[in-house]
Amino acid sequence: MDRSVSMKLFVSIACVFFLGVFDSYGTHNRAGEITYRTLSQLEIEATVIIYTKYIIGDSIDNVDREFLDILWGDGTQQEIQRTSVANLSNEENVRRSTYILTHTYSGPGNFTISINDPNRNAGVVNIPSSDDVPFYIESTLHINSFLGNNNSPVLLNPPLDHAVVNQIFNHNVGAYDVEGDSISYRLIPSKQAFGTDVAGYTYPDTHPATSVNSLTIDPITGDLVWDAPQIEGEYNIAILIEEWRNGTLMGAVTRDMQIFVERSDNEPPVIDPVDDFCIEAGEFTDLRIRAIDPNEDWVILGGSGGPFMVNNPAVLIETNEYQEVETNFTWQTSCGHVRNQPYSVSLRAEDDGHPELVGLNTFSISVLAPAPENLMAVAIGSQINLNWDISPCSNAIGYNIYRRIDSANFIPDTCEVGVPAHTGYVLIATIDGLSNTYYSDYDDVLHGPHYCYVVTAVFADGAESFVSNESCTELKRDVPIITHVSVEITHETLGEIDVIWSMPIKLDQFDGPFEYRIYRSSGGAFDLIGNISSLTDTIFRDINLNTAGLTYQYMIEFYDIGGSEEYKIGNTETAPSVFLSTDSADNQLTISWSEVTPWTNDEY
Repeated sequence: MDRSVSMKLFVSIACVFFLGVFDSYGTHNRAGEITYRTLSQLEIEATVIIYTKYIIGDSIDNVDREFLDILWGDGTQQEIQRTSVANLSNEENVRRSTYILTHTYSGPGNFTISINDPNRNAGVVNIPSSDDVPFYIESTLHINSFLGNNNSPVLLNPPLDHAVVNQIFNHNVGAYDVEGDSISYRLIPSKQAFGTDVAGYTYPDTHPATSVNSLTIDPITGDLVWDAPQIEGEYNIAILIEEWRNGTLMGAVTRDMQIFVERSDNEPPVIDPVDDFCIEAGEFTDLRIRAIDPNEDWVILGGSGGPFMVNNPAVLIETNEYQEVETNFTWQTSCGHVRNQPYSVSLRAEDDGHPELVGLNTFSISVLAPAPENLMAVAIGSQINLNWDISPCSNAIGYNIYRRIDSANFIPDTCEVGVPAHTGYVLIATIDGLSNTYYSDYDDVLHGPHYCYVVTAVFADGAESFVSNESCTELKRDVPIITHVSVEITHETLGEIDVIWSMPIKLDQFDGPFEYRIYRSSGGAFDLIGNISSLTDTIFRDINLNTAGLTYQYMIEFYDIGGSEEYKIGNTETAPSVFLSTDSADNQLTISWSEVTPWTNDEY
């Protein structure tokens, strides 16, 4: 053979070989995400999971990356080495690679961790020329010492799933947040670089060749519903999973996932629905879980979610049976499981049909703290003292104190913790410390009203317990109570005001005789304007006032004057007159008044 021909043949073969290697090496990414956990205030550990397409017979290194470049979002880039790899046993030739690396930031801030790897696998229906499109995923974190350390949600269900043409498809990523932060979900376009959506990307339900179908995700539960695929093929979607703490965005994980749509007579298994429910910490739950396959295939029934990730976890033994399978979900709850957000459980029943289809059912469990017990309210002098038993949950960090006038007769529902606003109770204090089970209420406690109290235990993430028993009392009526300050005559110099009060009724420890001393103020110090020595005489008329231009405040001191020295028993709250104002407008008068009275005005 001619040397030049031989060389040309060699070059041609080499080019074909290297192009083939490049194609298998560079057009392979199917799905993935980046999660992280905090090791210290500024140090995190990132985990990158990538799902790729491989060719049977090729070596791992010939298809997947032993190393990837990771950008930490602070201007630094680092090579991250694969820590594990596994071929998944399905017909789509899927391989899962895991990469783990730690990084220390120089200070607090918002950071975007990202991976950009050429390229995606070929043939994705809703990504034009997908084998020429880079695969990009990112996660964000918010480092703030005032908000505490944070770990990203972890996604417990795999990012590859099967759907059938003209059948409703359901999926859930199975997100779990170890701190109990609130999680929200939304669909976003797949990306090819930071801040750049894939060129020509279309959501599966808006692809030009599809019709009469919709793709939605529940922002609270994360349940994804595609109703229903119309065209066979592979589709990529991206889900943004955000976590919130007290209304602040703490971070987010983007999962880019793939759905394989085929034509088939197979139908997914059906799981008996489980409703969301609440349970008081310390109680035991035992649920029978059942799934049936309409095609009489073998079914594997299992589950994932927060209850399986905690100390003293729930138990659900993965079970497989022909056509119908049953297992039990059991959980002995404890105070350590109490948190502000419910736990999500994702039940999965997978058949062995073609394709292998998954039936999904998601439900939530709220683990609620028991109430503090034996609340007692006792009036002493001009204050009301509260005592209650220590919370049965040692992880409680304190208590909320609520008060209202008169009983609410509030009986909470099964899932109703804290004190709802409709009860009329108002939060008056928060007590820090598990063992601090005493509170004295005196700031604005008045003689006369019947005060009622309830207490809840509070936890570090903002969770509240069930409400305690209600305890009511009132201050001892050993001082007068002003009930009326009424302007009887309005005049600039000859105005008159009636001051009326109710007499004390609990004077067993005093001998008398008694005296009322009436004080008045028009904005400055209180001046003594009169005294009354008859206990039953409880009306005083104040005369020669400018009631047209001023408002007045009154206060009454009450004395026992029978001993060798007079003794001040106590005094009333200050009580102002109600001052009426008028403002003219076009063909109308606007009437207004202000009031800060120690009694309640029901009508005018």
